[in-house]
Amino acid sequence: MKTKNSIVFIVPYFGSLPNYFSFWLKSCYFNPHINWLIFTDDISVFDYDIPGNVKIEQINFTEFKSLVQQNFTFKINIKGAYKLTDFKPAYGEILQHYISKYDFWGFTDIDLIYGDFNKFISHKILDEYDKIFVHGHLSLIKNNEYFNSIYKQDNTYKKVFSDAAHYGFDEYGKNSYNEKCIESGIKIHINNLAFADINSWKKHFTLTYVSKLCSKEEMGFLKDEVNNTRQNSIFVFNKGKLIRFYIEKNELLKREYLYVHFQKRSLNIQKVISKEESEFIIIPNEFLFIDLKKMDYKFLKNKAPKLFFSNRRIKRQLYITIRMFFKNKLGI
Repeated sequence: MKTKNSIVFIVPYFGSLPNYFSFWLKSCYFNPHINWLIFTDDISVFDYDIPGNVKIEQINFTEFKSLVQQNFTFKINIKGAYKLTDFKPAYGEILQHYISKYDFWGFTDIDLIYGDFNKFISHKILDEYDKIFVHGHLSLIKNNEYFNSIYKQDNTYKKVFSDAAHYGFDEYGKNSYNEKCIESGIKIHINNLAFADINSWKKHFTLTYVSKLCSKEEMGFLKDEVNNTRQNSIFVFNKGKLIRFYIEKNELLKREYLYVHFQKRSLNIQKVISKEESEFIIIPNEFLFIDLKKMDYKFLKNKAPKLFFSNRRIKRQLYITIRMFFKNKLGI
C-alpha cells in the first residue's frame, strides 16, 4: 500500500564522494520515512553502510547526461557535473520512471547533515502545500504531471539547458524555477528558520540568509545572524536530532534545525561513523566523537573560536559578489 505523503529526494553526484559521506548517511538513517535516490559513479559508495531508505543507482556521468537528453528534443549542454544543478527542477520529468510511486519528490545536496524531518515537515504541511522550501540545497514538490512541468512555463529552460554556463535555475532570482512556481500560483511553504546555511566566506560557523526571501517575522530573528552576533557555533547530532549550540551575549543557547548546509566546506573526520554510533559533534573544521556531556560553554569557546581573517573569505566574497550581480541584475 502506498504511504500517504511519501517522499523521495533525487541526488545525482559524480566524482569522489565527500569524506563525511557516512555521517550524511547516518542522518538519512534516522529519517526512515524519507527516501533518497543517489545516482553516482563513485564505486566506493558500496563500501559504506547504506540504510534501507537510501537507494544507489550506479551510473557514469556520460550515461546520466544521455538519460537527461532523452527528455528533450533540443541539444542540452552539460560540460561538468555542477551544471546538473540547473536541471534539478526537471528531475520530476526526467526521472519519473524511478519516482512514480511517491507523492512528493525533491532535490537536495550531500554537503549537509539532516535533523528530524517530522519536526519541520508534517503531514499537515504536505497536505496543504504543493511545494516545500525555495532553495537548491533542499526543496520538495508534489509529484504529478502539472507540478513536474512548471519549469517549462516559458522557453527560459531551453536557454538554460542548452548553455554550458551555470544559471542557478534551481533557486531564486529573475526567470528562476522558484519565480515560475510563484507565477503559477501554487502553494509554497517557506520556513527560512528551519535550516542553517553556513556562511562560506568565514572559517567559523556563522549563518547566512537571503533577506529578500525572508518574511519580516523571520528577519526579526535572523538580523542577529546577519549582524554576526551569534558566535562560537557548533552542531550536535544526537540520534536524529540536529541542535546548534552557540554563544550570544556570553550565554550558551541552542536551537534545533532540519538540516545544516556546509556549502562545500572542507571538514575533517576522525573516522567513518560506525553502524552502532549515533552521536557526533560538528565543529567548524571537523566531525568529532566526544561525550555530549562535555559540550558546554568552555568547549564552544575552545573548539569554535571566531576567526576574523581568512583567504577563503576574500576569494569567496569576490566570487559571490560577482555571481549575485549577474543573477539579480541580469537574471543569469
